[in-house]
Amino acid sequence: MVLNGYDGRRDGRDQDGHRGPDHGAQDRRDARRADPRPPLTLIESAPRRAILPDDPVPEQAIRPAPRPPGHFRVVYVCSANICRSAYAEGRSRALVGRRGWVRFTSAGTDGTDPQPMDPWMAAELVARGGDPTGVFGARYRPDDLEAADLVLPMTDQQRLRLLDEVPACHARIFTLGQFTRAAAEAGRRLRAGDLVAWIASQRPAPDPAEDVPDPYGRGEAAARETARILDDYLLELLPRLA
Repeated sequence: MVLNGYDGRRDGRDQDGHRGPDHGAQDRRDARRADPRPPLTLIESAPRRAILPDDPVPEQAIRPAPRPPGHFRVVYVCSANICRSAYAEGRSRALVGRRGWVRFTSAGTDGTDPQPMDPWMAAELVARGGDPTGVFGARYRPDDLEAADLVLPMTDQQRLRLLDEVPACHARIFTLGQFTRAAAEAGRRLRAGDLVAWIASQRPAPDPAEDVPDPYGRGEAAARETARILDDYLLELLPRLA
């Protein structure tokens, strides 16, 4: 996936898109030819981790049924859907552009009637090339989450709440920080749906230190810091959903 202003490539191209000599590519091809082992399967590609005690789930839920073809749907979730998840939605759209096959929406665990983004977070989004127009806070609907391919709440507390309220999505709910970290461990060779299934099979432990802080009512500096944290996650994650 090519992000607007960032493509995550490490293929030897300069900023103008010209490719220099890639001696590493030939070395990698030679190494693959010399390796007699069969390629790793999805489940063999990394050691399994134990399922967490707070995540009781039958084995069949870890291997979810194939999702219907079409766009890959990501839903960001926070509390009121006017700061963190709204920013993540708008920023993701700006980074990926309209040609990507990933579709982004957002929702809140406690949102009520549709309301515009928090002004400070909206300003941060605009400053980074996003557009808050049409991004309105609203409470999530279970059927929207069940139709999603990946649900990314901002905190572990929100993750636990969604697991309790929408158990059908168990294998597709991770905090943004948790999923981004696990995706980096998986590498870039898996397509989005396979990546979600692989991470669900590993069930990496969430880390409260990876929670995205809520900037609501805390002013410009807090909004800027939250936007920075979200950008760090999104710039790492989005190229891996190609």
